[in-house]
Amino acid sequence: MTTKQFETGKDLVFKSVISLLQSESFLVEQTDKGLTQSGYYNSGYGVRPYTKNKESMIYDPIIYDQWFNNLLAEIERRRALTQ
Repeated sequence: MTTKQFETGKDLVFKSVISLLQSESFLVEQTDKGLTQSGYYNSGYGVRPYTKNKESMIYDPIIYDQWFNNLLAEIERRRALTQ
């Protein structure tokens, strides 16, 4: 439910994710394209192990479907710009 694979390059997906987050009013202060599924996040005070907070986990699959659909649209938009 929280993972999706796209048939395109990592760079395009990465840029699309950042663009989509920013369009949804998230402030992206720092990114690391080489960091994938490491179990760590940047807390602003250095890198600390990621801890799961069950109270903040979203369990509604519709929300994930909508976000991934928006991401796919952003990927396609960016792909069209580069052709």
